[in-house]
Amino acid sequence: MIKVAIAGHKETVFFDDKDYVKRRLEDTITVLKREHGEDLTLLLCGSPGIHLWAGDIALKNNIKIKLFLPCDHKEYSKYWKEDQIESLANQCNSSLCLGTYTGFDSCNSKHIRSRNEKMVDECNVMFAFWVGRKIGETFDCIKRAVLSGHQVYNAYDENMPQLLIDDLV
Repeated sequence: MIKVAIAGHKETVFFDDKDYVKRRLEDTITVLKREHGEDLTLLLCGSPGIHLWAGDIALKNNIKIKLFLPCDHKEYSKYWKEDQIESLANQCNSSLCLGTYTGFDSCNSKHIRSRNEKMVDECNVMFAFWVGRKIGETFDCIKRAVLSGHQVYNAYDENMPQLLIDDLV
């Protein structure tokens, strides 16, 4: 089994063209499924943006997922838009969901960091949708993965994926 972590920014914070990012994500997941078939599992954090989109794409294509949430999905998503809440609930309840890590009863930045660390520690490889900012949760995931010896590819640019190496961090 290959466990591929997906990392990326929130939906509206850094991505000017949401449709472009969704196409890149779908293309990346399609290639991963073609290469790994039934052995592929996507590791996702369940956040709005890349993670929810990746989960929806995975379920549509019968790809297994494992969710890493900082707390119960209802608590985590209580301030989200209705379609985001529904997307996360569908992913949590899907037969393709191999499990949900929920480390805590409440959500705060420490719990989110812990959730990210668990996801990175379990992956074999990471595909990031990263705009190059060297701060924030996405960068922290990339940095932890690189420093842990995982291969990390930036799949955001259509001319890539580019292997990110340890001199990045």
